Amino acid sequence: SVTSATQAADATCLVALDAGDRIVGAITASVLLAQDARQSFPLGQEALADSLRVFRHHAKILLIRSVAVDPHCRGRGVGTDLVTAVMGWGRQLGATAAMSFGWSSDQGCHSEGVMETSGLVRDAEVADFWAADSEAQD
Repeated sequence: SVTSATQAADATCLVALDAGDRIVGAITASVLLAQDARQSFPLGQEALADSLRVFRHHAKILLIRSVAVDPHCRGRGVGTDLVTAVMGWGRQLGATAAMSFGWSSDQGCHSEGVMETSGLVRDAEVADFWAADSEAQD
């Protein structure tokens, strides 16, 4: 089952529980006004917001910030249930589109499958997306 762990006016954290009420997954998200979305992009990538389709046609956007599933529970629909639940929450707050950032390694983007299963599509791929942001943190 999926339940709310914490919630603010425009942000939430949902958790997935197994039959023994043990947390097996979590998702965080917020609803943003499209004109404020640039602030959610890493340093050096703020202009990318202007090129993405989602910002041209939607006033409120659900930003899926993170999704995590216990490795022993992957492939059982936990991630899909979390994304479905958070998308419903976003719709209740007026979001008419959703987006998420993911990064790739040699094994690919770890959240891409669950996002595609939930109806999200890849809109852009950016080399070194987090580079300037990471350098600023050093």
